[in-house]
Amino acid sequence: MMQAQEAMDANQAWDYSSEIKTILSKLGINDTTKPVNQLSGGQQKRVGLAKTLIEQPDLLLLDEPTNHLDFESINWLINYVKQYPHTVLFCNA
Repeated sequence: MMQAQEAMDANQAWDYSSEIKTILSKLGINDTTKPVNQLSGGQQKRVGLAKTLIEQPDLLLLDEPTNHLDFESINWLINYVKQYPHTVLFCNA
């Protein structure tokens, strides 16, 4: 049990759970019990964006990421991307 806890500490797993909750909250995803296929199209887009941010890919491709976001979520996303530790590429048609 001690080894598992040490591994969690070393990998900052406790922070990971907190980060997931923050991303979901800031993108306006409050009902995490509802199946994705029962969400509106805009909420599904938010879930997809949240999933991508949580995964933290080395190359973050964002195609019109502010669609379906409210003002507060857009401001949060701007600040999040400024701090993103990897490459970010925005696409806007």
